[in-house]
This record gives sequence, C-alpha cells and structure tokens, in this order.
Amino acid sequence: MSNERKPGDQDPDFGENGVISVGLNQSTGGHIKRLSDGYLIIGTYVAGATARSLAQPATSVITHATPKGLHYRAGEKVGVVTVRLDTNGKLVESYGTGGYAFLELFEHRVRVTGSLVVPNEGVLLTLGLYDLAGGESDSLIVIKVGDNGEMDTSFGINGIHRPALKYPNSIAGGMALQENCKILITAETIKTYGDFDSTVMRIRKDGVTDLSFGKDGFVYSTAKAQESYSRIRLDSQQRIYVAGNLGDKMAISRFFDNGSVDESFAEGGKFT
Repeated sequence: MSNERKPGDQDPDFGENGVISVGLNQSTGGHIKRLSDGYLIIGTYVAGATARSLAQPATSVITHATPKGLHYRAGEKVGVVTVRLDTNGKLVESYGTGGYAFLELFEHRVRVTGSLVVPNEGVLLTLGLYDLAGGESDSLIVIKVGDNGEMDTSFGINGIHRPALKYPNSIAGGMALQENCKILITAETIKTYGDFDSTVMRIRKDGVTDLSFGKDGFVYSTAKAQESYSRIRLDSQQRIYVAGNLGDKMAISRFFDNGSVDESFAEGGKFT
C-alpha cells in the first residue's frame, strides 16, 4: 500500500494523526480561525455535566420571559470558550489555562453567530443569547476577546457592545473589518415572525457605534421583510458588498464607505 499523500488525506503531523480533540465536558463546536502562528477554536460552554441538555419539563419556568414559559436548568452558567492551537495542532499551554480560556457571560444560553480576527490577533464575536434578566430571545451583542483569551474591557462597555437595533430580538449575519479597523456587521432585527428589517451596522474599533455610517450607524433595507442580508465583503476600494435574498431571488448590494448606496452598481446599486 502506498504511503503517498493525496489531496484530501488527513495530515498525520497535525494534532493526533490529523485530528484535534478538545473539550473539558464543554461544548466547543462553532468557529475556527487562522492566526499567524496557529488556530483559534471558538465555541460555547455550560458549567456542569448537563451542558448539552438545556430544556426540561416545566419544572422551572420564567414567567416573565419571552417567549413565556422558557424552560431552563436553574443555576447553570454559560459563556464563551476559546482554545489556542499552534500550527501543528497542539495546545498553546501559555494561553488561558493550559490552552483554554473561558469567559462566563450570562445564565442560560449563548450562541456564537460570527467571529472575526482583528490585527492584534484578538477576536470579535457576535453572540445570540437568552438573558434571564431580560428574557428576550436571540438578543444580539458583540464582544471582544483579547489575544490572551480575556475580555478586552476597553471595547464597548466592559468588553461588550449592544447595538441599538429596532427590536431586541435580532440575529447577526456576516462580519467584515475595514482598513481603519471599523467593524461591519449584517443583521436581521425581528418584530414578529415574518416581519423584520435587515441592516448593516458599523462599530468603531473601540466598540462604539460609528454615527458617520448611514443614519446613526445603521443602513436598513428599504425592502423591509422582502430582503435579507447575510454575508458582507469589501473590495480593494473599501466598497461594501452585501449578499442575501430579495424575495425569492439572490441579491447583492453595493455601498460606499459611508453607507450610501452605490447606484452605479448593477441596477440602482443592487444585482438580483
């Protein structure tokens, strides 16, 4: 049998025979990002052995929550876990504790919806969460994790940015970083099922809404729930491309750096 490696074969020199297995009774599924000297795995964790079973019969009901009757296991703590690996897939022991860094954020549920490496090799994360204090489902926040795995408290308020979207029930789509380190994020902000607005928002590198972008930091689709924004990319001129759907068609829109529509692109700034 030949030992010649073919495209698609596992690399036996990476991790253990081409496989990385990480976790300490936590869930680390989610995102992996390439760093200059290795990789960063990003996921969520829940304290306790019942980490993967958040729902249970109606024994503990948050009557003030939305949706009402949300079930949870009282007392569990959740947050974000990041795992640092070198280029060979080995844990970087100097990162966090033995290669793992944990950020306890909220009770009940946190979901990583986006990740973006910044120049100092920290990472920006968009999170959807159920917050027991407010009870809103899929509230959207942005956090910044430093290159040491700790919360960067210089970003936003103690490391957290809460965008002033139209509705508290909001879900992030794509993320992009401009040359000036300003952060672009697409999102849907939901009033009720089937009634939502899509938006592109911009945040300064210090975690404050960039009021020079669009109107007060946001550009909303004029098509309302007919249009969804998902992915976002930049070209060499820093023009902004947003991909999604308009009705039952794929759509790509182009914006200038200040958030205004580039009407020279396709038809009135939009290709469908």
